[in-house]
Amino acid sequence: MKPDLNTILLLLVIFNVLQVIAFVLNYLTDRARRGSREWILWSLCFTAGFLLIFLRRSIPPPFTRLAVALSNAFLFGGYLFLYVGIERFLEIRPRKAFIVSVTAFFAVGSVVANAVLVDGNLSATVLYLSLACVILFMAVPLWRRSLSCIRVSARFFATLLFVQAVYLVARSVLAYTAVSNLAFFESSAPQIALFLVPLCMGYLWSVSIVIMLNHAKANEYREARANQELIFNTHPDAVWITNLTDERIEDVNDGFTRITGFGRKDAIGKTTAELGFWKDCGDRAQAIRTVRERGSFEDLEASFLTKAGEPKRGIVSSRIIALRGQAMLVSAMHDITARIEMEAALKASEEKFRLLIENSYDVMYTLDPAGVITFVSPVWKRLLGHEVSEVVGRPFRDFVHPDDLAACKEFLTTMAETRERQAGVEYRVLHRNGYWLWHTSSAVPFFAESGTLRGFYGIARDITERREFQKELELQATTDELTGLTNRRRFLSLAQAELKRAQRMNRALSLALIDIDHFKEINDTWGHGVGDQALQTFASIIQGHIREMDILSRFGGDEFVILFPETDSSRASVVLERLQEALARTPFEAVKPPAFLSVSAGLTSLVESSRDGIDTLDAILGRADKALYAAKEAGRKRFSVL
Repeated sequence: MKPDLNTILLLLVIFNVLQVIAFVLNYLTDRARRGSREWILWSLCFTAGFLLIFLRRSIPPPFTRLAVALSNAFLFGGYLFLYVGIERFLEIRPRKAFIVSVTAFFAVGSVVANAVLVDGNLSATVLYLSLACVILFMAVPLWRRSLSCIRVSARFFATLLFVQAVYLVARSVLAYTAVSNLAFFESSAPQIALFLVPLCMGYLWSVSIVIMLNHAKANEYREARANQELIFNTHPDAVWITNLTDERIEDVNDGFTRITGFGRKDAIGKTTAELGFWKDCGDRAQAIRTVRERGSFEDLEASFLTKAGEPKRGIVSSRIIALRGQAMLVSAMHDITARIEMEAALKASEEKFRLLIENSYDVMYTLDPAGVITFVSPVWKRLLGHEVSEVVGRPFRDFVHPDDLAACKEFLTTMAETRERQAGVEYRVLHRNGYWLWHTSSAVPFFAESGTLRGFYGIARDITERREFQKELELQATTDELTGLTNRRRFLSLAQAELKRAQRMNRALSLALIDIDHFKEINDTWGHGVGDQALQTFASIIQGHIREMDILSRFGGDEFVILFPETDSSRASVVLERLQEALARTPFEAVKPPAFLSVSAGLTSLVESSRDGIDTLDAILGRADKALYAAKEAGRKRFSVL
């Protein structure tokens, strides 16, 4: 019986429809499988292509060429989808450059052959060569890069592809050389072979893909089974599987043996009651009752006994599963004995720590990396008045004096950068009543395991009394006790610094040495108490006529000195004149009748030619002293400039 070409084409259409159904079912059962969607599209394109060829005789002549072009396009597209599906199945990224290149070759060749030259043989040559290229690009990775589990089926598939590629190349040669110029639907051997080969190859390809899928699934099943066994045996908790019917143990993992001491030979075939596993039988009865009612339970805390009789505390979770057609109970026990012991020790430690914190006179605190207070000890309220709840969650800058913020920020930054403890920063902290107290702090940074800064632990101590005592000592060391002015030692230090600054910056500098006129007579006439009042009155008056930057000092006895930075002798003279006028207007009421104080002064300035550093403080004081002597010689109640 001679084969009928239409019958073969109909078989191709039917075969591809069945292939579509098969791949759709495979996709629905295994959506995660790579390549399945592309293989569905491959089968759909082949179905459409062969259906157009089958219907070609019934298509009117004006649309015949369009049908040919569309059928070729569907067949080419089907091969591309098959190629992409194979690459994705092998977990290889499809080569876009190849897809674009071969598509461009096919598209340009088809347009030239069908629309420009109207050459059916050239159109067939372009199609056959394009398909041969796609097939070869499928075959190579199947042969070379397939996994061991699918290697045999993949190489069988690759061999079929190589054979198909050779066949297509041969057909392209025949078509190009026009050796075969037969009518398309002629039932000759070459034409029958043209469609019989795709039918046979399509069947073999489908079989190869199914075999590869089965091999891959079988390998995945073996790997999953091995992984499950590995997980079961390497799980750190004690896990055991019990037959729900007779409550006998079917299997235990290594964690069960390590935690309880019962080996597989000891446990399998026995119930947990026979092993004496549950310390309290009521816990066992509750667990079984719960799992039968609900199908599972979680986080049941219970006591257990090891093979050696050692008590253990654990958290148990159980669930009913189907295994080998039977209802099984999988139970897992997490040993929390060490945790409970650690919690008890931690509780005792925390109690000691709490007592230490609550009874300490120092403030203990923690800050996060941004400087937000996350903890303060209760002594904060006793020292600073704020409730702890008013402090936690707020940035430390809300409680630190603005002038001390820079020092505190530098303190934290240094800790974060050096990752070491820092100590000694002093700053003022705001009391709830609005006044400031001095604190000193030591702190240490703490970090996460990744090395990221988590915050700071610190201890702060109130040093207000110490600071006040230090301030008092400094005041006594630098201030005249009677008048409250800078004393001689402090003045000499400040004046030396101002002299160096004036010489370095080429600035003016003046100095006045002042004596109260007839001060000895005041002491002799009214006593030293009145003399002291005279000194205090003069100091008060003179402070009202000098600038904040000027330095006023009681130099000794009734002798005072004023240093005028950035001031020449003419401007300093104006100050001395105002001082004389103020004394003349202000009666000294400590004596009766009230008297008026007067002073003599000697004024000098930094020598212009000596601003290179030659002029000294002793020289300036010497010139001022000579000028003062000259003022006294001239009759007092005046000043002299030298």
